[in-house]
Amino acid sequence: MRTFSLVTALVIGFGCSANAGERPASELLAACDQAAANPFDKTRPDGVPGVSTEKIVPENAINACELAAKAAPNDARIAMQLGRAYEAAKNFDRARIHYFEAYQNGSAQAAANLALLYLSGRGGLPKNEVEAVRLSKVAAGQGNAQGQNGLGYLFQEGRGGLPKDDVEAARLFKLSADQGYPPAQNNLGRFYQAGRGGLPKDDREALRFYRLAADQGNAVGQVNLGFFYQEGRARLSRDEREAVRLYKLSADQGNALGQANLGFAYLRGLGGLPKDEREAARLYKLAADQGNAAAQVALARLSGSQSAPSPQTEQRTTADGTTGGHEVRVKMVSNGGVFRVPVLINNALTLNFFVDSGASDVSIPADVFLTLMRTGTVKESDFIGTKKYLLADGSTVSSRTFILRSLKVGDRTVTDVRASITKVNGPLLLGQSFLNNFKSWSQDNVKRELVLQ
Repeated sequence: MRTFSLVTALVIGFGCSANAGERPASELLAACDQAAANPFDKTRPDGVPGVSTEKIVPENAINACELAAKAAPNDARIAMQLGRAYEAAKNFDRARIHYFEAYQNGSAQAAANLALLYLSGRGGLPKNEVEAVRLSKVAAGQGNAQGQNGLGYLFQEGRGGLPKDDVEAARLFKLSADQGYPPAQNNLGRFYQAGRGGLPKDDREALRFYRLAADQGNAVGQVNLGFFYQEGRARLSRDEREAVRLYKLSADQGNALGQANLGFAYLRGLGGLPKDEREAARLYKLAADQGNAAAQVALARLSGSQSAPSPQTEQRTTADGTTGGHEVRVKMVSNGGVFRVPVLINNALTLNFFVDSGASDVSIPADVFLTLMRTGTVKESDFIGTKKYLLADGSTVSSRTFILRSLKVGDRTVTDVRASITKVNGPLLLGQSFLNNFKSWSQDNVKRELVLQ
């Protein structure tokens, strides 16, 4: 009898311990909120500040939010946060599954996150700009800051079936920036810097928004703010040390422009840094691997043991890939009803080019190239390799590529432009390797002018 009582007591005792060890659902949800709440999700609980994506600790967040999701399987916020945890771990497939679950349960933040996956074609989704627009509208319509900024970008670029509309883009960027969303603050700063979207051209207002974005750790805002310090824009005193500090903050987050600008600073010994070509080359390589054209050119020059740094890098492009500047209108010349633009090549030879946004690089026919070689305008050291090009008929060709030291259109000069050699008597094409150096370009068919900004 005593034995029975002892066994019964042990069973009851262990049962009580097990019940005491279970965490209540509210505690599990709170742990997920602390680990992965989005700072701009309007459904997060009061008192929860949220965590920026780069500060999420993936393993901890996944564990916390998996437990929370089991405790509250229909909670849209928890499903969205579990998706964020997986996205922080670079597991985009699992992120997409949980974002979709959250979206179906009404999460505006999940709709904004899904829009980005559709835009980039990640998480097992096909690239689908129309779906990205639809989801961004859903999120923006519910006042979600990320959705507003994303939809503003799509209007700015005219993607997903939307018309290019800078005014609507500026309106959406402002709605998002007013909520403190750093990418929107940076985008609004760009629009004030350029005077786009019906906004006045105002460097001081641009500076204010760049600073707001940079102070929250936005890598692109840090680059733009650094550029303002380096150039002494918006009545700032020139401060290379502060510029370098900001470039380093950006570069440490993996931002290509931050890496390229910091590389230039090491190359020239700016802001108290020692002159260090090896460190400059390392940073240029990081940026070049992400597709930064200025870094690719600078790296090619350093690899070729040429002492002169890339002039393109000297101009320290801002985060939208431009060096700033005013609008330029260049009269085009007509030949048989077809318009071309005069271009001065390497300060030596002026030729008329077709403007072709479908061409990835500037194209130079072989006969013209030979003339440039004979006159010493182009040298063997300017060659950088070969590249395959997709032609309009769907076929591909391999062409040697080289660097044009300068192309001047009107009063605007672009340096270190990648070009390819095409067949004899082919057309001279002013492609994206030139056009991408400008914030925008267009053709005024009434005035017969090329407009560059």
